[in-house]
Amino acid sequence: GAATVLLQSGTYRVDKTITLDGKDSGLTITAAPGAKTRPRISGGVELGDLEWQSMRPSRRAQCYCAWVAHSE
Repeated sequence: GAATVLLQSGTYRVDKTITLDGKDSGLTITAAPGAKTRPRISGGVELGDLEWQSMRPSRRAQCYCAWVAHSE
């Protein structure tokens, strides 16, 4: 039968792809009743504290850059 996954508020970080197929048909992933904020499933990487620098290419453009160390 169909299943429901209830997520509380917060960000759920995943480091691998979530793969669903035909067996998951009818699966519902939703916020739990009473969740104060919308839950997020994220494959993004938290960057931490960054030092942003203005890189104004022209008078009208606003552009900022931060150097990020590469990690695997």
